[in-house]
Amino acid sequence: NDTTPDAFSFVGQAGVALDVVQLSNVIIVTGTNRPAPISITSCSGTDCEYSVNGGVFIATPATVISGDQVRVRQTSSALYNITTDLILDIGGVSDVFSVTTMVSYTVSVDANGTGSGRITSDAGSIDYFYPAVSSATSTPLAIGSNVTLTATTDASSTVSWAGCGSTGGTETV
Repeated sequence: NDTTPDAFSFVGQAGVALDVVQLSNVIIVTGTNRPAPISITSCSGTDCEYSVNGGVFIATPATVISGDQVRVRQTSSALYNITTDLILDIGGVSDVFSVTTMVSYTVSVDANGTGSGRITSDAGSIDYFYPAVSSATSTPLAIGSNVTLTATTDASSTVSWAGCGSTGGTETV
């Protein structure tokens, strides 16, 4: 009478969107001839649950038998480049379902020139007045996203971008 299943493996996911439910691959329980206990033993993410044979997702311990199909899910982190792990145990055999959110980047802006004005962005929360502040860095942005920077100069002022190909006006990076 064996309740210890054969090893199983979940495929981790990387580069996933922030704060989104992620489903694992389906594993099939093999190697048992009696019902085996199943439970989530650890979860560093949120909303960690499993489903047996396409049923309702649950987080409470239960039992499975040979031939059952199991899948887990968890909600990805709300922060960039964070890995969360869900560990599922079946009859003393465990595996980890890891989910890593996408990598981010930031945009740094340095205003140089004469006079005064304002630098803003449509994403990343850049909004400052120069010359009182001469530079700013955006909040994290998803890789592949666009940011439009706008320099509004006061009369008789000029501004130049650091790292962009324009002087004043609007530049999309």
